[in-house]
Amino acid sequence: MRSTTAGDEDFDARYEALFVRAERAAGRVLHDASLSEDVAAETMARALVKWSRISGYAEAWVTRAAVNRAIDQSRRKDPPIAAPAWVGIDDGVVTRLTLHDTLRRLPRRQREVVVMRYLLDLGEAETARTLGMSPETVRTHARRALQKLRVAVPGGDEVIDDADQPA
Repeated sequence: MRSTTAGDEDFDARYEALFVRAERAAGRVLHDASLSEDVAAETMARALVKWSRISGYAEAWVTRAAVNRAIDQSRRKDPPIAAPAWVGIDDGVVTRLTLHDTLRRLPRRQREVVVMRYLLDLGEAETARTLGMSPETVRTHARRALQKLRVAVPGGDEVIDDADQPA
């Protein structure tokens, strides 16, 4: 049994906000409430173990850890089912499935940048801080990822055009 320390009290005080942050980050990747909750719970358990080292930057650590766990979890899921040939190319479901599949195939850093910048609506500076890279590197990864997404998604220029606008 662990004894209560000042660090544990700080963790307890910040737990709820950090859990919500982790669940939201995982949900943007997984689109599944129960899996997102599981990822958030696991992230928070890992955060507690490392709390003495991460308490100063807990928000960034929790966000990054949750996104990484969610990406790992999404790789374990069955591959997406191909849309039937009769479904129209303008169908939003097909676009969403294609975006999700293409996002899963991006290199890890590009995927992290896209998730944080465009799905979690984090600013360029906060994304850079969270991932431990410069804002210029964030812009480069975002540009490359958006180019790949535009090519892969039918009508990608219209679908992904809004993402280019800075938050």
